[in-house]
Amino acid sequence: MGSNGSKRNWIIVGIVTLLIFGVYAWPWYSSVNPTLAGLPFFYWWVIIWYVISSIILYSIVSLRVKGGAS
Repeated sequence: MGSNGSKRNWIIVGIVTLLIFGVYAWPWYSSVNPTLAGLPFFYWWVIIWYVISSIILYSIVSLRVKGGAS
């Protein structure tokens, strides 16, 4: 399972990385309206993705450490 598990982890890492970068490919998030608590949607979008990206990247690092990838 060592080789298959490692290959599977790399596939997961690749897919998640593409998802993170793919989110910013569409400019629909860069509008002033709507607003939430007086801030444009763009700022909320960025803040939410900082949190989500941090969680996803932590998961990737955990998979790599547990899987023995270097």
